Amino acid sequence: MTEEVFKKSMTDILYREDLPDLDTPLKDIVEWDSVAFVAFVAMASENAASYENAAKINAADVRNAETLRDLYNLVNRS
Repeated sequence: MTEEVFKKSMTDILYREDLPDLDTPLKDIVEWDSVAFVAFVAMASENAASYENAAKINAADVRNAETLRDLYNLVNRS
């Protein structure tokens, strides 16, 4: 997933007009809540299903993410 597509997906998930810098801590994003968490896992899992060798996304990995970049890296790991 490109960074541009990731940012668009995350603005939709977080119901924001724009997305903070990818190095922004998740704890500083008010909209990052349990609903956004589940929506992210669903989006990332759907993305992984598009690629034969993509790694599965699990909730523990998402819980351990500290920044938007960490989430981006989860989506893009192989």
